[in-house]
Amino acid sequence: MANDIVQILVCYKKRKGELLREIFTERELEVLHLLLLGLNNKEISDELFISNHTTKAHVASIYKKLGVSNRVQAAVKSIKLGANELFNLQEVI
Repeated sequence: MANDIVQILVCYKKRKGELLREIFTERELEVLHLLLLGLNNKEISDELFISNHTTKAHVASIYKKLGVSNRVQAAVKSIKLGANELFNLQEVI
């Protein structure tokens, strides 16, 4: 019985991470991942070889889709939606 509960929780967490794949484009997921790692817009631009303007547009789109207005809110909400599982991040909260 306990093993069944663990299996259900694992499936639930996996689905939570997959929800982000349905919400965001692949590029937005890349930007979100780097945002969660603490990179600023310039660092994200350099890492992905895109302009700062393009990075800002992706970040704005991420905020809009999550219904947030800053990086901290975006991080908290995306973690609640399964970003830790999707990106294999260590939980720090």
